Amino acid sequence: MGSYRRTQLVRCAGVVSRTLGEEFVVLDERSGQAHALSGLAARVWAATDPESAVAWPEDAAVDDAVEQLLELGLLELVAARGISRRRLLRDGGAIAAVVGIASIALPTAAAAASARVNQTYTSPGTFSYTVPAGVTYLNFVVDGAGGGDDVGKGGAGTSITGRIPVTAGQVITINVGAGGVGGGILGLLVGGSGGAGYAAGGAGGASVGIGIPGSGGGGASSIALAGTTEVVAGGGGGGGGGGGTGGNASTTNSGSATANPGGGGNSAVIIGNGGGGGGGGAGASGGAGGTSGGAGGGGGSYWASSGLTGPTGSGSPAASQLSNGATSNASGGNGSVTLSYP
Repeated sequence: MGSYRRTQLVRCAGVVSRTLGEEFVVLDERSGQAHALSGLAARVWAATDPESAVAWPEDAAVDDAVEQLLELGLLELVAARGISRRRLLRDGGAIAAVVGIASIALPTAAAAASARVNQTYTSPGTFSYTVPAGVTYLNFVVDGAGGGDDVGKGGAGTSITGRIPVTAGQVITINVGAGGVGGGILGLLVGGSGGAGYAAGGAGGASVGIGIPGSGGGGASSIALAGTTEVVAGGGGGGGGGGGTGGNASTTNSGSATANPGGGGNSAVIIGNGGGGGGGGAGASGGAGGTSGGAGGGGGSYWASSGLTGPTGSGSPAASQLSNGATSNASGGNGSVTLSYP
């Protein structure tokens, strides 16, 4: 039976752990080292989780595991309580091997990134993600969907990247936009449908006679934290039946998270003119529907002005243009959302 008790130990700040079966991988962001914990070390680590019901190990070698975790800077004592920490064996690796700790250095940013935990959503729809224990922020990439194409090329969605502060147990709601549907071929009267999403893309306008219908706009993608929308990436506008290229979604913060679907493209009124492309789905302003034969406008985008930062933890989220607008009479590319840590 060891000298240490769970109430005397807390996990150090700046460490993030991931559960792998009965083992843990612990990344120390301060030193750039990753530690694989198994056996007794993994049991000690699990028991120091304040939300864990894991019993404190009563093994005779528990002090060895605690001492090694203290030495590595993964745990710290709340109070000494009169306990004298013994010196580690000269060959620290002997203790590490016995208690189940393997450590590797992560000297480069590329190596550190390999320890990152990613969760990516690429299918259109709504999903929920619960923030794991020990995670204090999430990196995000939110991509809006592209507009559809017939004669005119579809517009591209916007990609927004950054970082959002979180606490364990919070729920992130993810909405992935769908690509706008292509308008079809000569003589097909109905325009392509708009992609679903946080705000749907507008439908392409119908053609008349031998005209070509317009394509649908792409849907917007979004993330919301605890019910509050934090990021919206607008969708691209649909291509026009008369050859117009759909508008790209905006890379400027519109300042409002209100969902406004893209406008439907106007139908042709004269034989030979194709219907207009549907406007892209948007966070704050829906893309305007195209005029007869013209293309739909791109959707607006949004990110919260407080709390969120850029990808490196400073500044504002970054917005850029994607290249997921459709060509060759096809549907636009679907949006996506990626959450990651550390």
